[in-house]
Amino acid sequence: MDKKKRIIEKTRELISKKGYYETTMKEIAGEAGVAQGTPYLYFRNKEEIFFEIIMMFQRNIDDRIEKAIEYKGDFWAKLEHLICDMGLYFKKNRETVNVIHNITNEPKGIGKKGREKIKAIQDMRLKKINNIFKVLGRDKAGIKGYTDKEVARFCGIVIEGILRRVAEGIEQSPQNASKFVVKCLKSTFGS
Repeated sequence: MDKKKRIIEKTRELISKKGYYETTMKEIAGEAGVAQGTPYLYFRNKEEIFFEIIMMFQRNIDDRIEKAIEYKGDFWAKLEHLICDMGLYFKKNRETVNVIHNITNEPKGIGKKGREKIKAIQDMRLKKINNIFKVLGRDKAGIKGYTDKEVARFCGIVIEGILRRVAEGIEQSPQNASKFVVKCLKSTFGS
């Protein structure tokens, strides 16, 4: 693993254990096995490292959305595939998901501007999830009596909820959860 990746990984681990506020650049360097000044060759401060962690996570989510769009099947099959794939990713990266969630709610660490930046990134993700319903062919799914915005909002809330449950370890099987969620959504929208 190269130095930059080690710095990012060790930052994630340290923040997970100690919190954002308590983690120092000196500790990050020590845990990554590099000289104290090395993290500064790649990042101005720990906030920059933290936002790199978030952006890496977001890029992986974007890749999963693209794969769901290309997945063979109707709207419901694509939606089930997306929920399952993202659920498996959230389960595998539970620590990262929880670090992001905890820092967003940590009162003194990242500060108000940092929390606003995180919220903007999360809102962007939710917007992408909401927009995916049009791309997946929602109009061919037999959903009638609801606007695109209503369908996207409801499905987005449900998907975010199930992914949060996976990240918290409450939901152990993303495969079963995705089947159940799609079954409920189909029932809700009368398909």
